[in-house]
Amino acid sequence: MWHRLFGQDVTEWGPTHVMMIGGAVTCVLALPLLYAEAAQVGHPPLRGRATRLVMTVVLGLCIIPVAFLMEFDLGVPQFPATTLFIISGFLTGWIFVGGRVFYGRGGALVTWGTYVGIRVLIYAITLPVPDIHRAHWLLFLGPAVCIELLALVWRERGPGFAAVAGLLAGTIGLATEWWWMDLFLPYPLPPETSQLPLMLAVGGVAGVGGGLLGWSFARHVERIGGFGPSTEPGSVSGPDRARWVGTAGTLVFIALMAVFAAPAGAGEVDVVKECDGEECRTTYRPVEGTGVIMGHVSYGDDCIGAQGCTAVVTVRTDPDEVDDAIWFAALAYQGKREPESQQLGDGVLSVAMEPTGRAGEYRSAEPLPLYGDWKVLVRLHLPLRTLVSIPVHMPADPAITGPGAGLVQVEDDTDVAFVHEPFMLQRERKPDVPVWLWTTMYGLVIASWLGLLAFYGWLFASAAGAAGVPARTSAAPVP
Repeated sequence: MWHRLFGQDVTEWGPTHVMMIGGAVTCVLALPLLYAEAAQVGHPPLRGRATRLVMTVVLGLCIIPVAFLMEFDLGVPQFPATTLFIISGFLTGWIFVGGRVFYGRGGALVTWGTYVGIRVLIYAITLPVPDIHRAHWLLFLGPAVCIELLALVWRERGPGFAAVAGLLAGTIGLATEWWWMDLFLPYPLPPETSQLPLMLAVGGVAGVGGGLLGWSFARHVERIGGFGPSTEPGSVSGPDRARWVGTAGTLVFIALMAVFAAPAGAGEVDVVKECDGEECRTTYRPVEGTGVIMGHVSYGDDCIGAQGCTAVVTVRTDPDEVDDAIWFAALAYQGKREPESQQLGDGVLSVAMEPTGRAGEYRSAEPLPLYGDWKVLVRLHLPLRTLVSIPVHMPADPAITGPGAGLVQVEDDTDVAFVHEPFMLQRERKPDVPVWLWTTMYGLVIASWLGLLAFYGWLFASAAGAAGVPARTSAAPVP
């Protein structure tokens, strides 16, 4: 229904994928509740300390919503870089703090081990598959170590500990990810080092929210399963207090995503399609006075459109526009290796736009495929949420309705506009959908998600509140 109303939406965080992937990765949140209720009625998975260990591993499985970072893992992020740190800070604060509070010494490392085990297993499963674009992953060891170190000096295990532990996980912990991103994750990660303070600031605030939820999570599971309070100070908590602490932590995360998640553009463009016989071309013309960023495009080899054409692309723009970039990169995707002698990757090529030495001038680190089915963008990400691109080559697509259907082909030595990136990555979106319909349908999706979060919260809070209360029965008392 969504595709028929609005056109194809292929982003991972698009409404169709948010509902499908979201249902898959959040159903795991039921596992701790099921295990805890099994223990409540006298069927724990194991006995004694081993039961807490099993439960801690189950808590660790709840980090699976990290799947929402898949576009970053694959090197094709379509959302602001701040969201990577918000989600990472929140999840590590939530799961690792929850593991440390529930299990005690080593709990954060147990949940981290569960996370790494999941990642390695998925990676191993894909190894036999030829020509697949494999996802990499963040290490997250730094956040777990920060939480364990704080626990050595902060004996109280109340919400204060959880908030500070989450803060350290989202700042110092995620700072250690920079070298790992550079070593293992695909370009354009890590963001430019100059953006480190901004990324860690949002990661730290998200970590605080995650830490509060993690503390609430652990206390609810502990109470539901009747595991008894941890031996550490500050372990005893009523269900009402845990409920409100967890709600506050979740609201922090929701507020951050509401502020930072939506990509922003820079100015406005007119989309124009001009046809000469059966061939139609699309151009994006800047609307003067709206703040459009312009770039001058040239090629090392002006063969654009010719079969097998690859060329180094150079873009010159106002130095003040790009000096503060989070990333400045070129992306080629959805192409085929034609001819076979040119090994251009497996359909996705992401390379840096490197400075040439002239102010405001950058060139692609590798030749880009400018022919056939390849879609080639020069991508610019500016703080906080600006994501714009120059569409260098995009094949015609007769399945698209509207002026964006024509061939996009920027000629050599041409001034062109940076376009709001979702317009290019989601070319298939219908341009004539009324605003009220967008607003209504997105409101329904958001309401569904908030309802799902509230439902899970209600399940845990209700089960914790009912723990230890005798069940009502109509049977006569036994003498």
